This record gives sequence, C-alpha cells and structure tokens, in this order.
Amino acid sequence: PAPAGADRPILRIDPGVHTAMVRGAAFDAARNRLYTASDDKTVRVWQLPGGQLLNTWRVPMLDGAEGQLYALDLSPDGRWLAVGGWTGWDWEQRASLYLFDTGTEQLVRRIPLARSTVTSLRFSPDGERIAVGLHGDGGLVVVQRASGAVLATDAAYQGMVMDMGYDRYGRLFTVGLDGFIRIYTQDHALLARRASTAASDPVTVRVSPDGEQVAIGFADAAVVEVIPARDLAASTVWKAGDARQQDFVALAWSGDGRFLYAGGTRRGEQSRVFRWRVADGPRQGRVVASLQGRINDLRALSEGRMLYVSDAPAWGWI
Repeated sequence: PAPAGADRPILRIDPGVHTAMVRGAAFDAARNRLYTASDDKTVRVWQLPGGQLLNTWRVPMLDGAEGQLYALDLSPDGRWLAVGGWTGWDWEQRASLYLFDTGTEQLVRRIPLARSTVTSLRFSPDGERIAVGLHGDGGLVVVQRASGAVLATDAAYQGMVMDMGYDRYGRLFTVGLDGFIRIYTQDHALLARRASTAASDPVTVRVSPDGEQVAIGFADAAVVEVIPARDLAASTVWKAGDARQQDFVALAWSGDGRFLYAGGTRRGEQSRVFRWRVADGPRQGRVVASLQGRINDLRALSEGRMLYVSDAPAWGWI
C-alpha cells in the first residue's frame, strides 16, 4: 500500500553510524558479517573483524515512528534477513515483516501481520518459518517465509511477546510481559507454560547450544533464571552481586556453552557485562566489561568473542 505523499523523497543525512538506539544484531559466521537494526530506521551491514560499514539498508518510512526497527534475525543459511517493528502501522494499522535478500541486498518481500507492531522475531532452524512476537495482546504469529502464509497463532498472551528462541530440535521458547515462559512443539502447538519465579517481567530468553537449559532475563530485577529446557521444572537463580545493576535485558550463551553472559541497565556512568561459568552454577557473576549506555543485546561471535549493542548508540565485542 502506498502511503500519502509517497511520490516525495524523504531526505536523510547519513553519518555512517547509527544515530538512535541499536535494538539488536545478527551475525553471519560464514562471511564474518554483522547486521544491526535501530530506531533510526536502518539496518547497517558491517564487516568483521575491522568493523567497516559495508552498506545501509532502509525500509519504508514516514516522519514519526513509522520505519523504526525493533527486531531482526538472520536465517540459519545466511540468505535472508527479517526485520520488523513499527513497520506498516501508519498506513495499514497493522505491522509488516520485511525480508531482505542478503546476496542481492534488496528488500524482496513484505509479509503483513496481525494488528500490532513487532517486538521480536526468530527464524526456525530450517529457515522456512518465522516466529513473530507482537505488541500489546497481539500474541504470537508464525508465518511461512516463502509465501507469508500464517501457519500458527497464539493470542493467549496478556502482554507483549518480548523475546523468543528455537532450540536445535525445532522447539520454540517465548517470554512475555504476562510473566509466563512457554514452550511450543516443532508444529508450534503449546507444549508447556509456567510463570517465572525469579521476577515478574521476563523479557529475554536464550536456549543453551546443547538445548538442555533456558536462561531468562528480566526488566525488573538483576537476576537470571536458568531452567531445564525439557519440562521447565525447578529453576536456579543467578545473581549479579552488584547493588547498582537494575536489570538483565540482554543474555547470551558462549558458542561452546561454557559461559553465560548478561547485561542491561546499571545506575551510574557505565553498564557492565557479567559472566558466569556454567559448571560453577549460580555463583556471583564476574564483571568482564564496563560500557557506555544500556546493553540491549548480546550475541556470540566466532573465536570466543561476545558482541554487545547498546543505546549509546554503539556496538562492539569483548
């Protein structure tokens, strides 16, 4: 659909860096390439390890919020990059998912969704499906990448779907501001649901590389809840040991699964990244970096590096 005034160009000065909060990142290990999405309505493509900016991709936008990107994910084969956020709402009153071909670097598909904005998204392990979390009570929608057909929905959320992740078996884990953690089968049927016990507002979920544990981060407490992935049974609570740390909205397992990293908001001048050795269990986390701005996302890179993105806006690795 064409918005009003679509025949007029929207001019932007491009300084070569993000100019607003960086929401998330995706990493292509085969090409050592990083993709970041921001409230500045751009996806930026970076070449590692030097960090050179290769390209800037833009989505349909208007003045105001239209075009802000809140979520992105890369297909397992690195071929497709999906992005979403306040994308399509201003002219359709519902969000769209935008799909880029990373080979041609073109925006190739628009997938209309339910009547809400996008808060999170993930590709399935086979790259054929995309799970999308929605704002408000929009719930969960799973679409087919190639056709955009809706494959499954779950509207039984009493708050926005904040994050999600697949394990290596194709099961989907989600967290939402209704306080629940959910598991779905490979066919996206609800398998289990349980309330978080460590805090009230779960906002991040990360499945360990071996698929055995799920780590949950919270917006209202500086704790991480680690739960067995098989059945969401008894959990352990891992703490920062830092009275200034306010939350853990960003989590990541190291590539080999030996360490768990966490970051978020901290009272004071700098944020911190904490690390736990998984074999040691819920002992006090060790500070491994101090950074500017709130840490919004953490992603394991190759060669033992851990990527961070923040609302400084900035990105880098430790």
